[in-house]
Amino acid sequence: MPRRYRYLALIYRLYPAWPFEEYRIASGLIAKYGCRSVADVGCGPGNLVRFLPDSVERYIGLDINKMFRHRDGRAAFVESDGALPPLRGRVDCAIFVNSIFYIGVDALRAYSELADIIIVVDIDRRYPHVRFFDMLEGSIRLSPGQLEEAARHYGLKPLESGGDVTFYEVYRSYRAKEVTIRS
Repeated sequence: MPRRYRYLALIYRLYPAWPFEEYRIASGLIAKYGCRSVADVGCGPGNLVRFLPDSVERYIGLDINKMFRHRDGRAAFVESDGALPPLRGRVDCAIFVNSIFYIGVDALRAYSELADIIIVVDIDRRYPHVRFFDMLEGSIRLSPGQLEEAARHYGLKPLESGGDVTFYEVYRSYRAKEVTIRS
């Protein structure tokens, strides 16, 4: 496992499932777009599970670190590199909560084949505490504008964006089909 992922595993083991703004935003967008099946890419311990709207019928947490710790009858965990989706077909929503920049924006192209809606929720790199972590991580975060440019490059249609310290962007894809987990 690459060093960066071991470092992330340590952070995520310490990262509590408090109702941080990013989970509130993610949950609201999942509900707003009527997502019944959700692929949480780079899910870490799966903290988003605790904040899913009741309308979600199926949640698939994907992460290279095997640390998923939440139990919910709707939830399944797949140990996987988020950049290489282990799913074939379709989910209503692929969501990246504080993970797109670890996985890489090229993942947007891969998930545009799998999901009708792609939601990215992240902390804006302009803020001092994020700049500090960017120094440790190698300045991997993009600005919201750079992220939107990458998404457009992969043929995704921006639906909405917003936020301040925590920003979000929502994109639509029209290429997805039915979902199965690769064996």
